[in-house]
Amino acid sequence: MKMRHFLLTIFACLFATFAWAQQGTVTIHHSDSMEQLLYQNKKATTANTEEALVATGYRVQIYSSNASRKAKETAFEWKKNIEEAFTNHKAYVVYQAPFWKVRVGDFTHYAEAVLFSKELAKKYPKEAGEIIVVKEKQVKPLYFKNDTNTPTEPQAENTL
Repeated sequence: MKMRHFLLTIFACLFATFAWAQQGTVTIHHSDSMEQLLYQNKKATTANTEEALVATGYRVQIYSSNASRKAKETAFEWKKNIEEAFTNHKAYVVYQAPFWKVRVGDFTHYAEAVLFSKELAKKYPKEAGEIIVVKEKQVKPLYFKNDTNTPTEPQAENTL
């Protein structure tokens, strides 16, 4: 009975401690350089005073594997082969644990990506069942001049 009384007393003390916990406001003081670091990825600015906004778009995935040793090597082989076969499209190797993936193109419209996926399926018929169109967050940068807010064509050194 004494043990039960002792445990109840400890429980009551702990409950009272948590019930009367202090509440308040925390203020964080930091320098301007810290704020620049926090928000540097929100808006990219190019050297010739243009602002870049990155558009959501589509890519065509042709390879995905989680074979531990061979997948990475095979992904980079696919990247090389795709960029040689389709010189006007860029291939990207993506690692999303545990998968290595190869995605191709920078398409702003779904229909463009589907048409290109059909080209890939003709070129690589054994992989046709693996070819899919995927949505990507950062596909094409759109550049705006600061003074006019009208879109301009991306320059070669600024494109992905």
